[in-house]
Amino acid sequence: MPVKRNAPSATMPTPSISQPRTRTHRPAALLCAATALLAPALATAQLDDVPLPPDAPTVNCTIIPNTNPATLFTLSAPATFVFACNKSPDHPTCYAEQAKLDSKNTQATQIIATGETQGKWTCAFYDGAPGWLPTASLSPLPLKPAPPLNAWIGWYHQGKPVPGFKDDRLLIQPGKSPGTLHVSGRAYWYGANDNVHLGGVNADATPVGRFLHVVDGNGEGACVLDLVLDSSTHTLSAYDNMNCGGMNVRLWGQWNRFTPTTRHNK
Repeated sequence: MPVKRNAPSATMPTPSISQPRTRTHRPAALLCAATALLAPALATAQLDDVPLPPDAPTVNCTIIPNTNPATLFTLSAPATFVFACNKSPDHPTCYAEQAKLDSKNTQATQIIATGETQGKWTCAFYDGAPGWLPTASLSPLPLKPAPPLNAWIGWYHQGKPVPGFKDDRLLIQPGKSPGTLHVSGRAYWYGANDNVHLGGVNADATPVGRFLHVVDGNGEGACVLDLVLDSSTHTLSAYDNMNCGGMNVRLWGQWNRFTPTTRHNK
């Protein structure tokens, strides 16, 4: 996916984000939604070979990324997440599996984007996988605590700088419209033989409580970055939909606020 580029601020250095060599990256292109759900960020989700609920949908659902707060939820109770792989000539029959999500870790740290409903189920996009969640397990994003806008503003990076590699960085500034924030930044993945993949984000978003749902682009392939602010530690918990750059490039993980210098890693 092409990465948008934006002119840097005249008063701040250009964002240059880079992953430390010790970080583990997931492939950006996966075989199916079921494989995507096995990500480390879903440490509390376990695939189970048990019968699905009789009313669970066994067809795929599609969500077009958007910033409408009415479509954003958190998980309010442990839930079954049902997902199915797309039909193809090699797999003419669509099959379904399920995973159990634990709200103890999910509720406060991830945004669940939703779409259509089918019976008691809602189409949801969670950690790179579209699927069906029981509607009753979803709660609107909590409005409190609601940090002031200036609590978000600043530079963030991940891990410690590694000589010879650019740092992954995010910059949050006031957005164009009142009450909005602008999130920009870049991330890198370093492979063998000087193979470098680039990604990033560049878009405005409106915070809901301590949640920020950033959508960069249009259509199903848009980059989505969900941020949760802990103003007491000046850190962000980040989750992306694996559409924010080249293969293996991710913006997920914890970001720490810092004061940049004019010196850059090269």
